Amino acid sequence: MLACGFVASAAAVVRGFKGLIHGTGLYLVAASLLGFAALGAGVGLLVSTETWWLAVLVAVTIVLRAMATSRHTRAAGGAGSTRR
Repeated sequence: MLACGFVASAAAVVRGFKGLIHGTGLYLVAASLLGFAALGAGVGLLVSTETWWLAVLVAVTIVLRAMATSRHTRAAGGAGSTRR
């Protein structure tokens, strides 16, 4: 799933693969930290089956999706733009 999203992002929004990898430093750091938090929450959920791990995992996933959507919208030139 991650690979499909990565390829779709590179093909749809970023004009080159280098542009996807070399994003803004703040975005990459924030996304990486949130990704590690999601990984930790997923492992915690599998190990302990506590429901609050699921809540953390869902919340972090929502934040990551919102960040990615915002970044892709800005990279595409706004919500109302049409690409050709």
